Amino acid sequence: MRQARIPIRILAALSVSAVLAAVGVVATESSVSAHGSSMAPASRIYSCRFLTPDNELCKQAWAANTQALYDWNGIRIGTAAGQHESIIPDGKLCSAGNEQYATFDTASDKWPVTNLTPASDGKYELKWENSAPHATLYYRVYITKPGFDVKAAPLKWSDLELVHQSGQTAAEASTVLRMNLPDRATHSMIYMIWQRSDSTEAFYSCNDVTVNASGQPTPTPTTVPSTPTTVPSAPTTTVPPTTVPSGPTTTVPGAGVQLALTKTDEWGSGRNFAATVKNATGAAASAWTVTLPWTSPVEPWDASATAADGKVSFSNIAWNASIASGGSRAFGFTDRGLGFTDLGYATPNPSTCSATLNGVVVSCSIVSSSTPTPTPTTTTTTTPTTTTTTPATVNRTIKVTSDWGTGYCADVTVSTTSQTAVTWTVKVPITKGKITSVWEANYKIEGTTLTAQGTPLNAVVKAGGPKTFGFCAG
Repeated sequence: MRQARIPIRILAALSVSAVLAAVGVVATESSVSAHGSSMAPASRIYSCRFLTPDNELCKQAWAANTQALYDWNGIRIGTAAGQHESIIPDGKLCSAGNEQYATFDTASDKWPVTNLTPASDGKYELKWENSAPHATLYYRVYITKPGFDVKAAPLKWSDLELVHQSGQTAAEASTVLRMNLPDRATHSMIYMIWQRSDSTEAFYSCNDVTVNASGQPTPTPTTVPSTPTTVPSAPTTTVPPTTVPSGPTTTVPGAGVQLALTKTDEWGSGRNFAATVKNATGAAASAWTVTLPWTSPVEPWDASATAADGKVSFSNIAWNASIASGGSRAFGFTDRGLGFTDLGYATPNPSTCSATLNGVVVSCSIVSSSTPTPTPTTTTTTTPTTTTTTPATVNRTIKVTSDWGTGYCADVTVSTTSQTAVTWTVKVPITKGKITSVWEANYKIEGTTLTAQGTPLNAVVKAGGPKTFGFCAG
C-alpha cells in the first residue's frame, strides 16, 4: 500500500532551510556543521526526522543509523565545485555518497509523497530559505523522467532531466525559484542542488513527489526547524462545529482562533515548540497574529515574532498569510532560555492567548499544550569523559564562511591533542554586530564574547575527533 501523502501547499511549493557547513576547517566529511534540507515538500531525511518517524522506511532509517537522523541537515559535499555527476555515483544521489545517509538511497514506494500544484499563472514556486546567507552560484532542479519506477533501483543520473537552473545571486535570506514543471501522476522524485559561489561546497536533497496529480488534496505547509532531536507528531485536536453569526461584530466563544502548542524537543540551553493556528470563524482570513505570555527570547520559523511586556506576538509571513475557514497554518519557534542549562529556568506554560484576523481582534483559545519527551535519544556513556580545566588542551579554529559587510557567518572547529576525551568550552570574539543565530552549541553572550559548549551530540572531543559548531552575527 502506498504511504499516505504529506499535505504541503504549493504556493510556496518547495522550501529548503539554510544550509551551512565548514569550509576547509573540517577534518572529515562526516564532521559537518550544515543545518538545512528541503522542507516543503519534505526531503526523505527531513520527513523521517520531523514529520513521519513512524513511516515504514523511516523506522528502518532510525534503526540503521540514529546519528544520521540527528544530523538530518548535513547531506553535502565540501569540495563539490560543480562536479556533481562525476563525484556522486549512480545509486547514491540521495546520500550524496555519504555512507552515514545510505539508507535514504533505498528504492521504495513507501517513502512519504507530496503532490505539487501550480500557482494561478501555471508556474511552480520553489522556495529556498537561508537562516545564514551565502552567495549562490546556482540552484539546479531535476525531476525524474516519465516511466521512472521508484521501486526498481536507487536514483541514477540517467533517471533525471534538468528542469531549472537559476542564475548567480548574492547572499540572501530567502530565494524563490519560479519555473514550469512537467506533470507526473505517479510517484516521482525531485532532486535539488545548491552550489555556493563563495565556496566549493554544495548541498543535495531528494524529494518524493507527484506533480499536478488528479484527485489529490490541496496541500498545507508544515515546517519544523533545524535542531538536534526527534520531533514527535503534534497532537490532533477535533474541533466541535461552531455557528458563525451573520452580524459583523458579534463574537462567538471558541469561534475565533484556536491554537495548538507542543514542545517538541529540548537541549541544554533551548527548546523547540511547534504551533498550529486554526481559523474557526467560518470566514476566510488574509492575515493572522497570535499573542502569548512569554518572557524568554524566541527565534521563529514560518512566522515573524515581536516581544514586549512579557508577551510575544507571532504573525504570518508573506506566503502563509491566508487561512481558509476551518483551515490552519503551522509555525514554530526556538526558546533560548538563559545560560547553558535550565537550572532555575521554567519554560513558560501559557494558559491564555489573544489573536487577530485581518487586523480585527477575535477570540483565542489554546486547544492543546503539551511537552512530550522526545525519542529516540543518544548517549555518550560508553566513552569516559573528563571535563578539562586547562584551556590549552582545547584548540579552536574560526573560519568565516560569508561576510556581507554589516555581518558575517563563521564555522568553528574544536580540537584537542589529548588521547582522553575532553568536554569542551570555548570563547569566540564577535568582531562585528550581534549574534543572530548559533547552531550545534549551547551558548551565552557576554559583551562581544560568545562562550560555547557542545550539545549532547558534539560535547566531547579527543585527538583525531574534532567537533564543529557555527554562528552568524550582524
